[in-house]
Amino acid sequence: MKRSPAQTMVMALVAMALVLMACTTGQVDPVARAAALRDLGEAHLVDGAPRAALRELLEAERLNSSDPRVHNLLGLAYDELDRLDLADQHFSRALELKPDFSEARNNLAVVLLKQGQYAAAIDHLERILEDLLYPTPQLAACNLGWAYYRTGRQQKAEQAYRLALSHYKQGVAQDQTFIRALVGLGRVLLAQNRAEEAVAPLQTAAGLVPGRAEIQFELGRAYAAVGDTNNARYALGKVIELAPDSDWAKKARDLASSL
Repeated sequence: MKRSPAQTMVMALVAMALVLMACTTGQVDPVARAAALRDLGEAHLVDGAPRAALRELLEAERLNSSDPRVHNLLGLAYDELDRLDLADQHFSRALELKPDFSEARNNLAVVLLKQGQYAAAIDHLERILEDLLYPTPQLAACNLGWAYYRTGRQQKAEQAYRLALSHYKQGVAQDQTFIRALVGLGRVLLAQNRAEEAVAPLQTAAGLVPGRAEIQFELGRAYAAVGDTNNARYALGKVIELAPDSDWAKKARDLASSL
């Protein structure tokens, strides 16, 4: 991830603060130093450098192990490094220290989803949606939709995805979560044999992100289910063109051969 000028400024200011602390005579406040290291670690995470972040955050934890923000950031760093066990531990610790820390709760839910612990993830995500101060409820709702989908609760999944999309109708800027919610909605509608309804959200997603094989495959499935063979073959052909060696391409070839 390319560092923005604002991120560079933050890192420079944090580094300056650390230098000033080191040069100060007398005892340095460990809590203040931990906060500076925490902010530096967060800047490294934003910059796409989880190993550099981990170095600063572990030192911050040593100096102040009771800061829930440090544990949340450690969880993010470990998640980036595919250490889901350690990510789980630190997100859980952040919630022990601050039970209303919905950001950490959503991060924990994401790790639980990756681990296949869907029931536990659902409990956390439903709790987040009760927090009226949580700034990104669409993210939690989209994650909840995926959890319900994976447990076969398609109507609940549909409700969650529609809830996520409703926030964008209220003025939230479209982002990757918007795309995920559209694709998720299309997928759960297909699972309920409502292919005609599934076409529209999948068409919207494919129009916004035409180069994603997964979306083209789901759109091809929807077209095939409604009997639109020409568009189905076109979408499935796009899957093979975009990612010829992927599992999506294999599925696309299998489906196309049956049309």
